[in-house]
Amino acid sequence: MAESAISLAVTSLTSEITRISGYKGDLQKLQRLMTRIEAALGDAATKPIQSEVDKVLVSELQDLALDAQDILDDVSYHQLRRRRRRRRGNRRGQVNFFFFPSVSLFRLQVSVSDRLNDLNLKLDEIANDKSRIGGLKLYDPITNVVESERLGLNYSNSDSSRETVPFVIGSEVFGRETDKSAVVEMMLFWETDHVLPVISIVGPERIGKTTLAQLVYNDEDVRDHFQLRFWISVGDGFVVKRLFAQILQQIFCKNCELTSMNEIGIWVHRELVGKRFLIVLDGVSVGDHDLEEKWDDFSLPLRCCGSLGSKIILTTRNQTVASIVRSTYTYPLSALSDEDCWHIFERAAFGNGGFDGTNILKNIGTKIVRKCDGVPHSARRLGGLMRFEREEQHWLRILDSDIKDVIDEQYDVAAVFGRSLKNFPPQLNSCLIYCSIFPKDYEVRKRP
Repeated sequence: MAESAISLAVTSLTSEITRISGYKGDLQKLQRLMTRIEAALGDAATKPIQSEVDKVLVSELQDLALDAQDILDDVSYHQLRRRRRRRRGNRRGQVNFFFFPSVSLFRLQVSVSDRLNDLNLKLDEIANDKSRIGGLKLYDPITNVVESERLGLNYSNSDSSRETVPFVIGSEVFGRETDKSAVVEMMLFWETDHVLPVISIVGPERIGKTTLAQLVYNDEDVRDHFQLRFWISVGDGFVVKRLFAQILQQIFCKNCELTSMNEIGIWVHRELVGKRFLIVLDGVSVGDHDLEEKWDDFSLPLRCCGSLGSKIILTTRNQTVASIVRSTYTYPLSALSDEDCWHIFERAAFGNGGFDGTNILKNIGTKIVRKCDGVPHSARRLGGLMRFEREEQHWLRILDSDIKDVIDEQYDVAAVFGRSLKNFPPQLNSCLIYCSIFPKDYEVRKRP
């Protein structure tokens, strides 16, 4: 991986600058260049690259990284050659030529400077092209500025939390029709004196809060009632500026390039004023110690511009959040019945055709489902485990095991490991890849 080679090169450059004579200025310039490329490639390594534009950009950055490494190699090779010639000359008593720079040395210095200037121009060209920089960050260690922030591009760390979308297949959801009808009725028919009512859906993890919000968001009557609808996956941090930017992104179908909160607020007011809108804030946590202040900063502009009938739906695990945002209505979401959990388990294990196993398997399966405690996520995961298993002994082993341990072992360990890899520095990723070439139980000898 090119970014790992660059990381190692940057680490050694500080000593090289002081050790290699005649190139101090050029090597300092090279150090800055390589640091910028390393930061950009490191940023790319922490997120999935899906856009073809971003893939081309990463490839170009890797080429620049290799070109920069070539320059360092040329300088190091020339310096090593000079040291060897010096030792050979000392042995022969020939030392006079060291006091006069050779033509080849002068040419190399000019070549290094020209090549560095060319690389810097290419990197600046990439950084200044908004249409191609995508989601990568080009950090400038001198100005202490991330190029993407200077350009006004908006980023969010999607790896820090589960990002959700407003889409759901209603036919694959069981046991939430009553809950959906209740929340829709709150939104469309309940009278209130609040200018911007807030409906908080509260329940434990994986109980189905997001699914319920998706069902309500996509309800036909809800779509007809609201002129504008916005789905915002909040994540770990309640960042007001980012939330408003997401609203603008959904209106204009492109990244928000505004940088100041004042500009963003003006645009939000301009687009929402006089319109009946629905905003879903999915996954609001109590982690922010100043959530109440942030909530006021978020809700006040909306209360000033929305027309009568606008609503906010909020999903959270914590009743404290519902209190902080001064919810107009709080809807506590309960666990599913064993029958509904069985339908989820059955669909995951046997597909749309329904149960096709023996009565003994069904009896074991219903007992497994009872251990899910009404959590649809657990029923779906366990059903997925049984999809290609029809042996009674395997089902009995699952029944006799701790359900949480089974799910963690079969699914979450791999997912957590994958998320950990994304957060690894590039050089550690390379170490892991390097170690993978050794067979199991291979004895690696330690160098003296």
